[in-house]
Amino acid sequence: MFTVRRAGPYDGDVLGEIHAAAWEAAYAPFFAPEFAADGVRSRRTRWHERVGPGAAATVLLAEHDGRPLALSAFGPSSAGPGPAEILSFYSHPTAGAAASPPRS
Repeated sequence: MFTVRRAGPYDGDVLGEIHAAAWEAAYAPFFAPEFAADGVRSRRTRWHERVGPGAAATVLLAEHDGRPLALSAFGPSSAGPGPAEILSFYSHPTAGAAASPPRS
């Protein structure tokens, strides 16, 4: 079963793991190994402040059968009041396999 809920401060590690794994799979091959490793490391730790008190964005966490798979962050649009803007959207690289129905 899929669920989507608002992430809270206690989800920082899970959000960081999704972000780091997605970034590593998509972007790390284009960078020097040291830079890529730093990028992955920093993405694992930045989500605690983004879901803490006073955070500017709303972060949603999608789970399948309790397993965290994806995150989305959105907030007020820079174009003006009213509309919202998607600021981040990341899916764990193994999310597709985890959410696929069994093959017969």
